[in-house]
Amino acid sequence: MKIVNIAASYFPNKGGVETHLFELNTELVEMGHQVTVITQQQSEENISEMIKQVSVLRIPRKYKNKKFPTWKWIFDHREILFQADIIQVHDVFWWLFPVYTMKGIFQKVFTTFHGWEGRFPVPWRYKLARYVYSLLSQKTIHIGGYIQEFYWDKPTLILYGAVPSQKQRPTKNKKEKNKIVFIGRLSQENAIEAYCKLFSILKISLKDAEITWVGDGALKCKCKKLGEVTGMISQPSALIADADIVFANSYLAILDSQAQGKKVVSIYTHDLKKRYLETYPYQGLLLEKDSELENLSKQILEYISTNKQNTTQQTLPTWKEVTEQYVSLWMN
Repeated sequence: MKIVNIAASYFPNKGGVETHLFELNTELVEMGHQVTVITQQQSEENISEMIKQVSVLRIPRKYKNKKFPTWKWIFDHREILFQADIIQVHDVFWWLFPVYTMKGIFQKVFTTFHGWEGRFPVPWRYKLARYVYSLLSQKTIHIGGYIQEFYWDKPTLILYGAVPSQKQRPTKNKKEKNKIVFIGRLSQENAIEAYCKLFSILKISLKDAEITWVGDGALKCKCKKLGEVTGMISQPSALIADADIVFANSYLAILDSQAQGKKVVSIYTHDLKKRYLETYPYQGLLLEKDSELENLSKQILEYISTNKQNTTQQTLPTWKEVTEQYVSLWMN
């Protein structure tokens, strides 16, 4: 099949959607499909290039967040969409408006909704937009079971991301120091201030504890006062492997950590993030509200003192399995 994936950002840029789409495309190519990505130029990426047998076309960054120039670019490149068998949109459904009714495009449009817009309570206009986009799509995917509790649309399929392999990777031997790694954006949305406070509480009992912040964002200066900040990196697995505890608030970071047998700690600040984490279907999270940090620190200390290696074995989804679910959705 000829498949076109449409998303605001793509590899080599880093993030949850970018990783999801890159791994999906890798598996689609392996299955023998022809894949094209239409995305937005974020910095100095090439406007057009091949990445691992995937054709990537980028809307020039000077058009970023500008509706009419974006629509004109889409219209000018409409032949790519006409020739596609499947058009999978990742959040940016509005890009398709200039061509949606042309040559049966509406019959091959599917939409994946990743996450939320970062505002809670969710404004009604965001709910209405997703509801309309879902009606205009053949079928829809939610990344997380929580979304349908806060928006008006109901998904055809719910996914959570995946890991490269079901085989649990070996963890390293016990270290002299207790190492903690945070994975994610260093922003208030990810409860960074609460994680900083939690680490300060843990340091009272674990004086040798060290923390590494794998991410970037508005609160990185606050994080630097407590430990190293690496910025966004494409392969955090090595840092995860060296950690005793992982702080994480996103599905992919949690999955990657659990694939390496690590105990994951997650903090939520409001009901949407609570349900985001509570509906995660795999075991092993230490989950608390930002006002319950003393209780959370006790759980972490108990875990470290009794069993530094998480021996719980569970089957986690692979990207191949997730891709097969996409293909099944398109075909049935």
